[in-house]
Amino acid sequence: MHKCTQFGPTDNLRRQASWRIFFTLFVVFWFAQPFDIFYSVKYLDRTELLENVAAQTAQVQSVNVGRRVALGILSLFALVALRGKRTTTIRRRTALGSVLVMFLGWAVCSSLWADDVVLTLKRLTVLGALCLGALAAARSLSFMEFITFGLFSGGATLAVGVLCELFLGTLRPFDVGYRFCGELNPIYQGYSCGMLVLCAIASARHARNRWVYHLCALIGVGFLLLTRSRGPLVALALGWAMYAVLTFSRRQKLITLVVVMFMASGLIVLVQQVNLQDLQRLLLL
Repeated sequence: MHKCTQFGPTDNLRRQASWRIFFTLFVVFWFAQPFDIFYSVKYLDRTELLENVAAQTAQVQSVNVGRRVALGILSLFALVALRGKRTTTIRRRTALGSVLVMFLGWAVCSSLWADDVVLTLKRLTVLGALCLGALAAARSLSFMEFITFGLFSGGATLAVGVLCELFLGTLRPFDVGYRFCGELNPIYQGYSCGMLVLCAIASARHARNRWVYHLCALIGVGFLLLTRSRGPLVALALGWAMYAVLTFSRRQKLITLVVVMFMASGLIVLVQQVNLQDLQRLLLL
């Protein structure tokens, strides 16, 4: 007989606390990123987009209320979470931890030779708030909860972007020069899709209905290709390669290596046969 899993009051409280953290971090990202539901319409008019980018640049250089609100919420979350009960034990004596400590020390010392000390101190304050938020999230969430948050955040961002383009009539994947952006810049949207793909792949390893997560990963890859952004695509490839090295068996690594070699060979043949100018137009370089 199939044994049913019973969840007690502690498990329910734990899940409720996790989802509260998810929504808090998602709100922080929403205020910190330049979300614009009409971004796809502005992207069609390149002149208006350039004016919008210039306005956003001026806004970042001046007083950015949204990002200040995001940093305030993140700092408050960090203070509350760091004073609460610890969920995950953080290992300090690791190579990655040493590198992070060295980077933070170098960043603090950079104020000694900076030309604009006030601006440097402001950036260090922002970096400190981000570090506290990351530390609080690491203590409050388990590994699988981090993966769930990545699925939630990346999936919600992608869903909102698709709905925005469907509502505005800008979802035209078969048009020449089309780039999927939704409510974000195509590059930022690409990184969000890449996060969705990696989290879906990691979730499928520990789930029963793996096809659901594989479908989410496939959808994420499809929209990532529609953004036509090279940086997120390379980041996804590197992240997946690192995941394969850490989790795959020897047989799976061998199969993956053969597939990558065939793909690389096909790419080399494509580069040799296709005109460089046509290839640049294809990749939107």
